Amino acid sequence: MSTTARADGPDVAPPLRDSEGDDEVPVDYYQLLVVSPDASAEDIKAAYRRLMKLCHPDVQADGEECSILLNEAYSTLSNEGARIAYDVALAAARLFSGLAPSAGMRPYTGDSFSAWHGSDPLGGGWDQRTVFVDEVTCIGCRNCTHCAGKTFALEDDWGRARVFAQWADSERDIQTAIDSCPVNCIHWIPKRSLPVLEYVMQFPQRVSVASMATNSGVRSQSPFDLADTFTRKAREREARSAAGLTDAASKAGFLQLRLRGAWMRLDPRTRAQWRITSQ
Repeated sequence: MSTTARADGPDVAPPLRDSEGDDEVPVDYYQLLVVSPDASAEDIKAAYRRLMKLCHPDVQADGEECSILLNEAYSTLSNEGARIAYDVALAAARLFSGLAPSAGMRPYTGDSFSAWHGSDPLGGGWDQRTVFVDEVTCIGCRNCTHCAGKTFALEDDWGRARVFAQWADSERDIQTAIDSCPVNCIHWIPKRSLPVLEYVMQFPQRVSVASMATNSGVRSQSPFDLADTFTRKAREREARSAAGLTDAASKAGFLQLRLRGAWMRLDPRTRAQWRITSQ
């Protein structure tokens, strides 16, 4: 493998941040090895040897999966043909990801972000009612938190209402909260729509509630429009499956889930040592 930078190398996404702390979770082989996408074969070998000493099962009780992934990463990136194919998979993942999470954002998994403390008394399975707040429209009045405080709370970044738990309050209290909203930003939606809407709600440009009056020119895209875009791109991915790119993107996404699981099983001290670059 050439030691020079490759202009066509993958523009790797930034690491995800674990929701329970500040650990940066690797999302691809390059980040697992703590090397850049244009790293030389020698750099990859040195990183592999250093990191394997940290997570080998003889040293780290919960390091077996990380050891397996390190072996896969080294095998892939130390072989020029396999590395090129892997870079294509990363590029496909970026191209067909719809809206790709950046640092600090939660990835799309198909599950809702809000917890479940009950279910719709009317039933309905995937069509049962769930509650969603359009945070772009919310003005942070707190009415909903007073009416159904187990369901709604203000999120930390912008001071706007958010549903943190589905069906944690009675239907009557939730409906009262919806009716009390002065800007009609709280909606009943089917359960099947909730994961996408909660995911794309991370993307609109926003300002804090306290500065809304002085930033009235800021206009953010509706989460419902973003959800439509995300769904449309998902359909486009399916349409392109014949070219094999969707399969490559899916494999990259599955690898990201494996990396997250293996990383979070390592103890915090090992994760801290992992980020120390080789001398």
